[in-house]
Amino acid sequence: MSKIVASFLCFFFGQLFMSNAFQINQDSLEVVLSTKKGRERMAALNEISAILRENDQRKAFIYSKEADSLATVYSDTSAKSRALENIGWIYYRQGQWQRSLTYSSEAFRLAHASGDKLQAARLMNNLGAISYEQRDYEKAIVQFKEGYELATAVNDLATRIRSLNNVALNFSRAGNQ
Repeated sequence: MSKIVASFLCFFFGQLFMSNAFQINQDSLEVVLSTKKGRERMAALNEISAILRENDQRKAFIYSKEADSLATVYSDTSAKSRALENIGWIYYRQGQWQRSLTYSSEAFRLAHASGDKLQAARLMNNLGAISYEQRDYEKAIVQFKEGYELATAVNDLATRIRSLNNVALNFSRAGNQ
């Protein structure tokens, strides 16, 4: 019984710490954002949008749209890909699969065109998540595996782990059809 209580307390305090860390990071980024212009603002908008897209989708969407506009002005393919990734993920979280697919696919195309393998790997995971939601587990497995390969090429452990976890989840789902 004491192991269960200890596990619960570790989880509870971990979540409490993480939410406070998130708030500090969010506040810090917004302060920094207010001082940025041009390309620096575009980068800051994409960064804060990536952090906010899980917890404050309205604000993340506004920031992502501004980042997308600035990326167009500066002809920055990589920044545009990041902005579209954030918009696509916001639509994913809202259950708007077609919009998510449209934005995420375009973001992947741009990441691939610019040679940004890490960005492409993250987007393969996003596309795999959309396929998962549509119960196309076989397609999702292919996409997550591609995400893993791209993340391996740039030695990004976090994205590799995310990809492998998703492959395992989809294998378990595919076997239950």
